[in-house]
Amino acid sequence: MLIVGNADYLTLEAFNELVDVFSKLRIPIILIGTYYLSSNILERKSLPYLRVHDSFLESYEFPNLTKE
Repeated sequence: MLIVGNADYLTLEAFNELVDVFSKLRIPIILIGTYYLSSNILERKSLPYLRVHDSFLESYEFPNLTKE
């Protein structure tokens, strides 16, 4: 399993390489980032991002941590 933190800072080329890692090596990839990652990067359906969009279909949001 490959866990990628701050994934919202990755370039399009880096996302495409992660898709290749999953496709060729069958290693599960978990992307961790801010709301910007899911709303503005992974939801893009324009041609350059279509492959990325189709590869990372599930996303989960977790609430911010508090003292409680």
